[in-house]
Amino acid sequence: MQVLHLFERYLTGTMNWAFRLIDHCVAVEHSIAAPLFIDNPFRKARFDFWDSPFQRNLPKDEWSIPSSQHLATQLGMRSGYYNRYLLQQIKAKKPDILHAHFAGVGWQALSLSKKAKLPLIVSFYG
Repeated sequence: MQVLHLFERYLTGTMNWAFRLIDHCVAVEHSIAAPLFIDNPFRKARFDFWDSPFQRNLPKDEWSIPSSQHLATQLGMRSGYYNRYLLQQIKAKKPDILHAHFAGVGWQALSLSKKAKLPLIVSFYG
């Protein structure tokens, strides 16, 4: 089974528990998609990372993301550009399930799930 994990950004230092949650599911192939990626130890080689069309560089932490990159990400997600990009990737890589982490990401992934005809699981934390 292949699961596409959807995040707003992957992965801030305070979200290390999400990495551990995914990493301990060893019988599953994991793909990670996010409009923003951070270059840290959570970019584990055995995960398949779907590069973001918004990403120009990989900041070392969440505090060094340029404001222009934040803005491009927000505008792209609202315009549907990011979902169209993800839909192309889904058609090519064929995950079995979409797993959105956090309510906001789940809301944004709802139309993607319908278009891709894939089940959507949303995890609420906190």
